[in-house]
Amino acid sequence: MLHLNSFNVLNNNCVCKSINKNAQRKVEKRLKELNDLLGCAKKLTSSSASSLHLPVVVNNEKIIATHWNTNFDALNIILSNGLIAWLFFDSFDYTSLTYVYLDKYLIGKIQTAHIVDVVFDRSKILFSYTNSKLTCVEFNEVKPSHTSKFKKSFKLNSRNVKVLEFDLELNCGVRRVEQHLILDKYPNEEETLLCVWWQNGSNTLCPWSSPLTSSRDLANVFIYNIFQDSLELVGFQSIPTDILKISFSKTKPCRLLTIENEQKPNSLTFKEYQLSDSGMLNLITCSYIAIPCPCLKVEFNLSLDKVLILCEEKTIILFNIHRNTVSLFKVPINAIKIVTNPLDSFFIIADNSGQIMMYDYGLHVMSANYDNLCMRDAPNNLSSIEFL
Repeated sequence: MLHLNSFNVLNNNCVCKSINKNAQRKVEKRLKELNDLLGCAKKLTSSSASSLHLPVVVNNEKIIATHWNTNFDALNIILSNGLIAWLFFDSFDYTSLTYVYLDKYLIGKIQTAHIVDVVFDRSKILFSYTNSKLTCVEFNEVKPSHTSKFKKSFKLNSRNVKVLEFDLELNCGVRRVEQHLILDKYPNEEETLLCVWWQNGSNTLCPWSSPLTSSRDLANVFIYNIFQDSLELVGFQSIPTDILKISFSKTKPCRLLTIENEQKPNSLTFKEYQLSDSGMLNLITCSYIAIPCPCLKVEFNLSLDKVLILCEEKTIILFNIHRNTVSLFKVPINAIKIVTNPLDSFFIIADNSGQIMMYDYGLHVMSANYDNLCMRDAPNNLSSIEFL
């Protein structure tokens, strides 16, 4: 049986008792400062699949992203004003905080009014907005060590930071659209591919469109190449259907995988697009996935060879991309969230109250103490769940 525990990461009860008193007071002081910035209530509403809870955001700043920094084994919490909180945990007890640092380097250096998405890698952070801007924060990649300088090496002011702002070659004009970001997880050594996309909405061809309207004017998916300090547009495509999930392929370069809802009853589509030398994303594969009821959420597994589809009526569908097969099964809870595990061995579903269940890809429930993770004291519904 898997033994699961939950805890409030911003509560003083999580301060490690084995560190000295001065270090404890410093952690408590910074947790209080972070809570004050968030205007946190005492109740909890959001959690991660690692059973780590974040608080209600009542006013003031809000959490726009969380990220587990594998380079430093630390949790990053990014606030809407650009502050990055670093939370370090005891290596033998990930419910105990040993060090907290509030990095304020980016406050006032990036747009903060309309942040939509944030993505990370080891040497950069990218911010998208509702306008045609993109902020790229580049910094030196640091190899963590256990020396006395360790707690300074992660700070942005010691990592030769560059804050670059780009004007994206988009066609949304003065309209504000929620631009989402997908970063190629396996780039080559010199360049990185970035996908900027939004739901097409009203960006489709109309009878009153200008005769000079081009395919690029209708596009809502753009592929950029990030090379040193430049951003180069290398491809685009118009996807008029609702994009439920999009990802770069891990095995085939310059290829995008999507799950789309074409508004056909009881059907979704899996598609593959290949970036051509001419800059077009050409459709090369299309598979239809039958679903018995409306879809709530879609996720790829880590290997990108399976698709998990969470539907209404307590139904989950597993689509095997390579075999083109569909498996359907019922679950005992009214799940609204589904998330895959980074180890690619199981996935988690969760209902409104935060109760979770775990399944392997053979669709067998995994034995665990699930009752301990039901958030009975949460005043509102579950906001998000993810693996860090």
